[in-house]
Amino acid sequence: MLTLIEEELGREALDSMHIHVSGIHYTEKGEMHHLNLQESDLRWENLLKVLKEFRVKGVVISESPNIEGDAILMKKKYEQIKV
Repeated sequence: MLTLIEEELGREALDSMHIHVSGIHYTEKGEMHHLNLQESDLRWENLLKVLKEFRVKGVVISESPNIEGDAILMKKKYEQIKV
């Protein structure tokens, strides 16, 4: 997906990303509510790895019920990722 964004919109698009992240609980009717990252099936660590590999810049916003806690969790994990 990031390769396609870069090819179609240019590097500038990856240098100014605005991303909202949260696990989501779905029902047969669709999205029910947001979940804390560690309670969800979202592969958020993989997401962070790809963002770092592509040198994406911009803002990642936590939308989990534990906004600050999950934001810190993502920041610490991102800083640990080696590429």
